[in-house]
Amino acid sequence: MSGILLFFMSVLTVVCFCGCQADRVTPAPGAPEFSIEKYAAKHWQRIARPVPVFRKTLWNKTLEESEKLFTHYRTAVKKFAPYFEDDCKMADKALNWPQGTYFKRTYWPLDHDAMKKGKGHECTSWAVLPDLAADNQLFLHKSRDTGIRKTVLVHRSESKGRYGYLGFHDIGWLDITMGMNSVGLAVTVNSGDLSDGRSDCGMDTTTLGRIILENCKNADEAVAMLKNMVENKAYMHGKHGSIWLLADKDCVYVAEHDAERFSAQKYVSGAVIRANTWSLPDMIRFSRNGAKSVMNSRQREYAVKKALFDSGKQYNRAVTAEVIAKAARVDFLPNLPGSAVPCGKRTVSAATFSIDREFPADLSTMYAAPGNPAYTFFIPVPLTINEVPDTLLNQTFSAAVYKRWAAGKKIISDEKRAEIEKKMNQNHRSAREKARKLLRKSFSEANRLEARRIMNEAFAENWRILAPYVEK
Repeated sequence: MSGILLFFMSVLTVVCFCGCQADRVTPAPGAPEFSIEKYAAKHWQRIARPVPVFRKTLWNKTLEESEKLFTHYRTAVKKFAPYFEDDCKMADKALNWPQGTYFKRTYWPLDHDAMKKGKGHECTSWAVLPDLAADNQLFLHKSRDTGIRKTVLVHRSESKGRYGYLGFHDIGWLDITMGMNSVGLAVTVNSGDLSDGRSDCGMDTTTLGRIILENCKNADEAVAMLKNMVENKAYMHGKHGSIWLLADKDCVYVAEHDAERFSAQKYVSGAVIRANTWSLPDMIRFSRNGAKSVMNSRQREYAVKKALFDSGKQYNRAVTAEVIAKAARVDFLPNLPGSAVPCGKRTVSAATFSIDREFPADLSTMYAAPGNPAYTFFIPVPLTINEVPDTLLNQTFSAAVYKRWAAGKKIISDEKRAEIEKKMNQNHRSAREKARKLLRKSFSEANRLEARRIMNEAFAENWRILAPYVEK
């Protein structure tokens, strides 16, 4: 009898322990109600007029081919995000656009599309896993390179059974170029190699990223969903493949694919650095990248490695958000003049997602750099932020950064900026540790709400510090 009792007590202990652990990856309570209609009406007025005018056909396609591809896109959306078209209808209503305009805008090129000429996008992403990261964090970073200068924070809380998320994209989008959801799953995506696995139908990578963040609670689920979308022909990226980093509190996956093939590798320690060329064994044989393209990627990866680990001399140093910011601002390599760098002429934004391994849904952070990192601040934004300042959501902040960047005029010296960032990070970390003590004492709803208040109060103080440097 005592043996049976001990057995059931041990089972109960395991169940209670697992339950407590599971609770820590549920969204923090107290998130404000989210309405796409209100969000778009408040923050997207820069794009409300003129009403979008679309090209008659997709690039290099007949009208019949274009309509067939658009039908395939709508089918893919309904399969993986059946709520997506309803969201688009709410955006149309907010912007006073004819119904169907916003949804068409998510796929069909505009008549004045800025991407019809010039280079596409390049990006550099990296992850620093817990054995190398400070403060029991897992860091995931992305620096985005593109010709489009319309960066805004994207912030939505949980709604209709979907996770909320915090990230970056261009104004007028709820998709993400990089982001983290309300349970601490973070995602970045870079353009990958040229290959014969071309696709002109399906959803683009920013939409896939959004769908992953809305529906997945960890990296395992995220990779499985991504693979499923690729295999079901729901992925579109033209003649290039893609490179994803998908991270939770315990690991990061590197996923490399085109429209026909998919490969992923899981990492639980060390560091991972990726630019725009495949490295996984299953994918490198399909790459059609030339030597110049490969060298461009490897130079940026080298620059990041050098900054993070001082060319192999600082491998025992814990990597911090400040060290990652330094790597994101590398704009010149003395031993490689003229080489590609992480902070280049087309770097329009950067973010470091700091996933807290103990309380990922309550204490994780986005260190957000709206604009070229050399001309802006890395701002610690708590995942549980209640209200992001309008200037970060309506493009006012980044527009001022781009203006300074174009003129080559920094608002303050690099030394002064470092002082301000250090002060903000100290405020943020102090608040995080105060909240951590509270949550360790009791992971109750009341304490989680208080932890949210503490983190929001720290952000408000940091925003006051930034006030003299923020365009109104």
